Amino acid sequence: MKAPDYQEFTLEKIPVVDAGNNIKVKVIAGKFCEISGPVSDPFIEPLYFDVSVPAQSGFRTKVEPGHTVFAFVFEGEGTFDEEKSTRITTGQLVKLSDGDTIEVSTQDKS
Repeated sequence: MKAPDYQEFTLEKIPVVDAGNNIKVKVIAGKFCEISGPVSDPFIEPLYFDVSVPAQSGFRTKVEPGHTVFAFVFEGEGTFDEEKSTRITTGQLVKLSDGDTIEVSTQDKS
């Protein structure tokens, strides 16, 4: 087992990617559009994004099948599956089912 470690980075070290349609992705760990975040762990290869999705919009990205995927809504509300049946709002967390894509859609609130 690997000993725990700690990585700390200032806000200036976290890249922000413009994903189009006013969607902003802060890449904290992993890669998005070939941009790597500053936090790394070669053993588990985490993805950690802070995504801002405006109202009446959507965001989709690939994830590694078999990895556990969580989404937490800091503000607003979103739908987190293709059937648009898993709606979560501010302060809620959802564990998504296994797959290779995460998709979020917003309605009237971002």
